Parts: sequence; structure tokens; C-alpha cells
Amino acid sequence: MGEFTNPTVPESNKQQETLEKKRKACLDWLEKREIDSSSVPIIDMNQREFDLFRNFPTNPKEYGDYIRKIYEIPSGDQQDCRYIIAIISPIGSSLPAKLELVDVTEVDFGTTITVDSEDKEFTKPIRPKKPDGPTLSAVEYATTDISEALRDAHGRLIEFVENLMRNQTADPFSEENGDIGIRAGGLITDQKDAYIWDSYDRIAASVVLTINFPRQYNCVSIIKGQKVEAGNGKAGMAQILNPEVVMKIEGVDLAQLQSIYRMLYAQPNYALSEDQRRQRDQIFNDLLVHLISTRAYKNRGMQERERRRRTGNTNRRYLN
Repeated sequence: MGEFTNPTVPESNKQQETLEKKRKACLDWLEKREIDSSSVPIIDMNQREFDLFRNFPTNPKEYGDYIRKIYEIPSGDQQDCRYIIAIISPIGSSLPAKLELVDVTEVDFGTTITVDSEDKEFTKPIRPKKPDGPTLSAVEYATTDISEALRDAHGRLIEFVENLMRNQTADPFSEENGDIGIRAGGLITDQKDAYIWDSYDRIAASVVLTINFPRQYNCVSIIKGQKVEAGNGKAGMAQILNPEVVMKIEGVDLAQLQSIYRMLYAQPNYALSEDQRRQRDQIFNDLLVHLISTRAYKNRGMQERERRRRTGNTNRRYLN
């Protein structure tokens, strides 16, 4: 693993300043997306190694697991590392070293992130309050309006739940189930405990893992059991003891939910007002839970009315 404070780079101060500038740009990019930069590995490579790394096959899953193990890229249940910072040294030339932020998810493994231009559409200079005031180099972020996306997501989630809960009367979020958790992926036979998301965005956190690591997480599971503090100490997570799956979202249903997520979360948090960020999370998480519970309740009512209708018809036949 590399340490940026002592990379294998030429001694030129200018080259070092260029690398430092790129490093700060990478850290800013991560911070704006609320990604803990301390969890992002720094890895030294030469150019040939980097080219091989970027093009290493990650399918089947065992290949991807192998490359992550070789380069000590953190991987664990519900918390796979999405990015690395690569310090790349040239081979047999006087060219300077370079630094890249690299995507290491299953779907985009090896893709380099253009951090310098990625956010320009959302930035604007902060103007001094007075015409003769000092020139400021800082920037502020322009917000974008996602009202249409919020309305669209609301309607699409209603349709999604109608399909998901067709003929289902059991509410997976019922208090009768005790402690409830949501996680990406399912459970293995006789699994004794399982990490779950226990945050306001627990459904979104699970869905994004199925998008980034589809071979590792092929469903979103709603599970019940006894909830305790997370052994990994990660914020927003907990553990369920003696877990049992009460509902799985998979296949076509999962693909539909992923599509809604991509549409609703297309804009980064920093490009939205605080109110729209809150609305977005409430729609994809709280509203979805409410819709599922409400549909289960309505289905039970319809089933009971149908039972009574059939019972009434039977009784009338006996009377006749």
C-alpha cells in the first residue's frame, strides 16, 4: 500500500506540487460525495502494472475477489471499497509520476475519475460583498431543482409496489416481526447474524450496493431478528441476531427499483438544497416502506372480503 507523504516520485518540487494538487482534488471529490477519504487505499504502481490492473477481468466474481485481495482493497459485508488512489510511476523514462482516482466496483472496475472537471456545472465563484472587496478563490455550489424527479419517483414507486406486493398480504415491516433490518444480499443457511443498514437511507444504501457489486449482492433483503450494535462499528449499521428473511426484492423487481434509484439519485447531494435532499431520502426510504405496508393491509382486506363473499354464497346455497 502506498503512502502519499512518501511516494516513489521524482524529486522535482514542481512535479510534487502537481501530484499534491491532484491529490487534493481527489479528496475534495470524495468529500463532496460524503465518502470517507481515510477508507480509500493509496496504491503505488508502475504504468505497466496499472494498465494490467485496469483491465483485469472481474467476472467471474472469484477474479474480482482475487485482485482486491492482492492489492488489499477493503472488502466486507455491506461495506465494499468503491475507489482507490493510484500513484503511477513511468517505466524507463523521465516522465513524471501521475495520480489517478480509480473506480474499483464490479461494474466500472478500472475506470479513472476526471475529478478536475466532474463538478464544474455545479460550481460558481463566490463574489465579494463589496465591489472593492478582496478577490475570493473559494466556490459555492449551485443547486439544481429535482422537483420533477421527485414526482416521477413517487409515481414509479407506487407502480413498483403494486407489482411487488401483488397478492401478498404479509407486511414485512409489521411490529409482529420484532426488529427489522434491510441489507444488500441474502443469508446463507444457518447464518447466526447479519449486518443491516439502520439509517434513514437504509433502502438506498442497500440498493446502491446491488448496483455497484451485482455479483456479490443480487437482491435486497428485509430480515427480522434481534437487533444489536454493529460489530464493525460503522455508523448507520447494526446487526441482527438469528436473522430470518421476511421478503426479498430480486430479479425484475430489483431491476425496477434500481432504475428508480438511478433516476432519483442522478444528482449529487451537494447540488441539491437541504430540503430536496431530505425529500429524496424520504421518498425512496420512508415512502417505500409506507407503500409496502399499506398495500399488504389493502390486500388482506380484499382477501377477507372475498372470503366473506364466498362464504355468503355457500350459505345461501344451503338455505335454498
